[in-house]
Amino acid sequence: MKKSSGRGLMICAWALLALAALLVNSPNGRSVAGWLYPLGVSLYSAMLVAVPGWFSGAKDARAAAWRAAWIFSVAGWFGSANGIAMAGELQRVPVMFIVIAGICVWLATGFSKALRWRNWFMVALVVLPALIAGRAKTAAEIAPTPIERGRAVYVAEGCINCHSQYVRPIALDEATWGSAGKLQQVLAGKPVLIGNRRQGPDLQHVGLRRSEAWLKIHFIEPRTLVPGSVMPSYAHLFKDQRGDDLVAYLKSLDADRAFEIMGEREQWQPSTSAKKADAKHLFANHCAACHGCDARGGGKLASRLIRPPTNLADGPYLWTAGEGEDAWQRVARTIKFGLPGTDMPGHEVFDDAMIRALSDELMSWRVK
Repeated sequence: MKKSSGRGLMICAWALLALAALLVNSPNGRSVAGWLYPLGVSLYSAMLVAVPGWFSGAKDARAAAWRAAWIFSVAGWFGSANGIAMAGELQRVPVMFIVIAGICVWLATGFSKALRWRNWFMVALVVLPALIAGRAKTAAEIAPTPIERGRAVYVAEGCINCHSQYVRPIALDEATWGSAGKLQQVLAGKPVLIGNRRQGPDLQHVGLRRSEAWLKIHFIEPRTLVPGSVMPSYAHLFKDQRGDDLVAYLKSLDADRAFEIMGEREQWQPSTSAKKADAKHLFANHCAACHGCDARGGGKLASRLIRPPTNLADGPYLWTAGEGEDAWQRVARTIKFGLPGTDMPGHEVFDDAMIRALSDELMSWRVK
């Protein structure tokens, strides 16, 4: 092999490593980078050992090669370790690092000297894709996901001022909003969205407690669904993509806990209490907007929901079928927790007396 060929292979090795480093900056390119990186390292390591000795023209070339092997092996491992550390800690390899490494290789190999066209062609086949990839932005920079955009909207609109995203490990919080959150997981967020005040519902588990349709209606006209709510209307967000992105973000929160939530739901029972609640008033204020004043599913919001609300007067009762105590328990749990996967929300702030009164009222309609 001639000197010029060795120099060309050195540049090819750098180009393979540069391309792998650029691809690792994009989540979509990391699988390809996993193939290019060991190929580039193998070629790079071999050339580091061979070029200084075998192509140096020295009388004792083999001895020079072995001496170079120790020097360049250390240098090679150092360079590789830097690249791996950057990918692990920074989740990217800075383009400037790649460029500086290329300049060093160029100067060290004397590549500025004349090369045959075959060597230029060989190098160009590897260098040009690396340069093209370097100019392209990563997929995350080009198109952030709706969830990522929605989180930015959440921060920009100051939702943190009223809502928390951390259920504290105290009985009242857990009884109302579900199992306690993991503090370290919450603190890992940038920025941390643990919440400044708790005058609004905790949103840690909201992804399973509210449907997309319910959230959208609530943002546009909050008091239609929650009488007396102090939340302002965010209808302006739905004039562009921000509203839908915010809904997508909220739906992503703890959306993978469906089985755990269902387990908590099946264990819950309302306590017995002498306190009485007005079931008709509760239904008119919290149920009629969807189910209708006559409870037959024709409320003013019914057409804006994904699934028609249940006809509570005549059935069919798909989720709470039957009679007696078992059916009563299912009705009570549905009022308390809602039905994940449907537009039926939970009513977490209802106390047990309110849930008992409303459950009794709904069950009484089935025997008329």
